[in-house]
Amino acid sequence: MFKQQTAESQQQAIEKFQEAAKLYQAAGDEARAANSLNMIGLVYYSLSNYQKSLEYYQQVLSLREKLNHKEGKAYILASIGIVYSDLGEKQESLDTFNQSLQ
Repeated sequence: MFKQQTAESQQQAIEKFQEAAKLYQAAGDEARAANSLNMIGLVYYSLSNYQKSLEYYQQVLSLREKLNHKEGKAYILASIGIVYSDLGEKQESLDTFNQSLQ
């Protein structure tokens, strides 16, 4: 989805999602803030910036744990597992995938 976009439009998407995340956090809507942060992580992932993607996914995980959102937590843990795999951190990837199944 994001790979077909230009670098400029991807940067614009990141900026818009960052703005949305800040607005949602200010409004106390942490669930939607987590969704916006997840989208930022996805854009960075599509750019092969796995470390930056991981940073945003970790923020999403923190919010989903705080909200006790079990399905969302499982989903983001699976995404984190994929990033660890792409970073060559196979054991961390496996551990994270196992966490997503609990």
